[in-house]
Amino acid sequence: MNDNNQNTQTVFMELTTKKLEGQDKKIEALSDGFKQATDSQAMVKELMAMVQDLKKDSKAGQLPAAVLQELSSLLDRNISGLQQLAVHKIQHHHYVPKLTWITAGLFIAFALVCSGWYNTCTNLGQYTANDTKYRKLRLDTAQLALQRYLYHIDSLYEVNAGLRKEVIETERQYRVNYDRLQKANRLKEEAKALERLSKEK
Repeated sequence: MNDNNQNTQTVFMELTTKKLEGQDKKIEALSDGFKQATDSQAMVKELMAMVQDLKKDSKAGQLPAAVLQELSSLLDRNISGLQQLAVHKIQHHHYVPKLTWITAGLFIAFALVCSGWYNTCTNLGQYTANDTKYRKLRLDTAQLALQRYLYHIDSLYEVNAGLRKEVIETERQYRVNYDRLQKANRLKEEAKALERLSKEK
């Protein structure tokens, strides 16, 4: 029984030793945790001090309300401007160089001068021909009636300033009469042709 008792005591001792060792470990862990907690408290205090410093710095560096309002309105304007897309239009402008305009103007002026020279030359040729014909008629001394008539016309031209208009009007009247005569002859021919057709039927 003594053995039994002794075995129980050894087992009891071992168990209590193990439990005491476990308790010692837990106590050490708790003391380490407590030390860490005290270290954490120090860190929390440091953080609080830093937050307080930041609050002071932010209050010291804070912008006035008027400046913030102006900055806000500028930001709003820029945001609305960026939201509206810019419309890009491509316009092509074609410019003709001044040298081209000058060249075209000179060419037109040259063409007008050339046509003027041509008309002058043509009119001069006609005047020269008419003058030559008139002189030839005046040199024909064999026809005295014609000579007197020509002198009479010369004196009329010098006295009557409207002689040119009268001559032009008379020429126009002759032309109209000639056209009427041509038309009458044509109508007479058509009438004869119709008479022949009616007789043949």
